[in-house]
Amino acid sequence: METLKTANNANVTSKFSNTTGSGKVISTLKQFRDVNLGLCQSAPDFNAFLIDPTIVAITPGFNTREMGMGEEYYLLPEVAEHIHNIKMAYINGDYVEPIKVVIVDGVVTVRQGHCRLHAAREAVSEGHQITFLCNQLKMDEVDAEMQTLNGNKGMALSPVAIGASYLRLINTLGGMTLESLAIRENRQVSSIRQMMRLPGLPVELKKYIHSGVVSYFFVLELVDSLGESKAIDHIRTQLEVLQASADRGIKVPRSSNGALRVRPSTIKSPRVPPTLATQAVESIKMLNEQFFPQLKDVDFTTLDSDKEITINISLKTLNMFQTVRDTISDVAAKQLRKEERKRLKVQDESEPESDDQQEHDQTAA
Repeated sequence: METLKTANNANVTSKFSNTTGSGKVISTLKQFRDVNLGLCQSAPDFNAFLIDPTIVAITPGFNTREMGMGEEYYLLPEVAEHIHNIKMAYINGDYVEPIKVVIVDGVVTVRQGHCRLHAAREAVSEGHQITFLCNQLKMDEVDAEMQTLNGNKGMALSPVAIGASYLRLINTLGGMTLESLAIRENRQVSSIRQMMRLPGLPVELKKYIHSGVVSYFFVLELVDSLGESKAIDHIRTQLEVLQASADRGIKVPRSSNGALRVRPSTIKSPRVPPTLATQAVESIKMLNEQFFPQLKDVDFTTLDSDKEITINISLKTLNMFQTVRDTISDVAAKQLRKEERKRLKVQDESEPESDDQQEHDQTAA
């Protein structure tokens, strides 16, 4: 039996009957309506059912949008704003699409429309009379999950939520392989596999992805190269730098929803100059030519790791290493000067760009 909860986490069967007049467990909305007329009615004009939102149950963890956060997900600023807008639509009498439900042990249980349900409950708790519609899903769980992925009309699914749905389709609901899901979703198998990693990330990283602060593939790149904790620290640091620049009126990268955007360029290493790369390769060649012939009779398996070995080196090779050392120093000095010029430019910049230009940049992000 699934774990269910209503708005006040009370026993969901305390407010209605979940059996028919003959004692059978209810399995359809029509049966539910027939024995709970005060809570559920037909709405033929909408080809749906009117129902009291406070008796619609929620299966904890079912909504992949929640990213494992539970009720905290609905408190995220962008989600709370979305729910508020839906609530106002209910209060104003605007049409809001019916939620999709299933009947679990005679209990009406939401499957699609969790934000609408939260919005309706808020409106009712504030004393408003609203029209709350629902329809019963007429498909199996696999098709319902695919409809959630591809038929979404509300708040766009985040990559984390999509990854959670992929996990459910393959590991929980069964019947699908990575290959078949990739074909159905028109994605590469590698892309499916990467997105399936997202639900297992720390909540803070999932929040960053959901809010558009950073792309999911960059988060995975950071995690693979730095680890989860350092990845979080890196994003936090970059956000502080971006916010400080934005506060001074300097144009900074932003996502399409206006959030500060941390880009992969923040961890790219400086390009190795061709001259230095050539010198390094030549140095290694000279090492091979001079050192290894002198060591051909040495049995390294019998020597301690701190054993000292005497070898001869030509003046030409020594000069080459000195040249490489000097080039490395020059490159490092140039990089420091470049970073200093960039820092001074940021400090001296005072004129913000026009709103039109900022909107263009945000749209292109």
